[in-house]
Amino acid sequence: MKEIIRILNKSKRILILSHMRPDGDSISSQKALYLFLKNMGKEVNITSRDNVPELYKFLDRDNVFSTDFPEDYHPDTVVYLDSANRDRIGKTLIGKLSRQINNAVTVNIDHHISNENYADYNYVDPEMSSTCEILYYLFNEMKSAIDRDTATAILTGMVTDTGYFKYKSVTSSTLKTAASLMDSGADLNSVSEKIYMNRPLAKVQLESRVLERIEMIEDRAVSFIYNKDFTELGAKSEYTDGIINQMLYIRGITLSVLIIEHGNDVRISFRSKGDKYNVNDIAGLIDGGGHPNASGAYMDNTDAVKAGRIIKEIIGKLE
Repeated sequence: MKEIIRILNKSKRILILSHMRPDGDSISSQKALYLFLKNMGKEVNITSRDNVPELYKFLDRDNVFSTDFPEDYHPDTVVYLDSANRDRIGKTLIGKLSRQINNAVTVNIDHHISNENYADYNYVDPEMSSTCEILYYLFNEMKSAIDRDTATAILTGMVTDTGYFKYKSVTSSTLKTAASLMDSGADLNSVSEKIYMNRPLAKVQLESRVLERIEMIEDRAVSFIYNKDFTELGAKSEYTDGIINQMLYIRGITLSVLIIEHGNDVRISFRSKGDKYNVNDIAGLIDGGGHPNASGAYMDNTDAVKAGRIIKEIIGKLE
């Protein structure tokens, strides 16, 4: 961490990147780092392949997230957040940026056990609940105050990546960090209302279809979201976020898999509870990865039915 602090302190222009199809931790960690570095007087930009999901728009009232990138902008440092490998940023975006970031120092901050340590400087801690929790410790080491907006962003990422402090990744230190952020002005109740009490009807309807389609293989559950579901319900792709957890909350289900069609490709999410199934290892069988209890993978040029056959064959062999 000391080397990363040294790099950030001496950098003047910093570009922040995170993974495609952003979730709460990726959006929140980008915004938290942006605010912290801006308060240090740095020139900072956030560029993403995808727009900010509507659920997290409250973190971007100042419109600092952008899918565009000035052609004459050449950062000193590129910071990758919450991304196990560079491809998770989006191959198209990385290709577009390659000339401008070619000479930049790269920093990788993440909490995924599957991280490939692909940057010049890497700080990866799988014991942390979220990338946002890592940033909290980074900021404290840099000995600069965490203001209210930065604290709110960090707390949002922690809340979403821990399922509101329900998952195995939560430690006493995680809860102490959350308390410290609240002392710095973060409003847990306000964050909770925005994240968990503000669901669009189409998301609830999409969730209902997933639950109705559950197929059981002993204590393992598989379900599907098809292209037609988005069209029929007027649902956005981002509405799939978190639905797989609803499967895992059902009594008797220890492993849940959600297979989601996106055009001609398929995204697969894996979740487990307890120690029986390590879904990082399971996802690794199809070139995916993540955490022992939460992982994902992608299959190109296929559909949910074909992907489902492969997945059911894999989990059907588990003991």
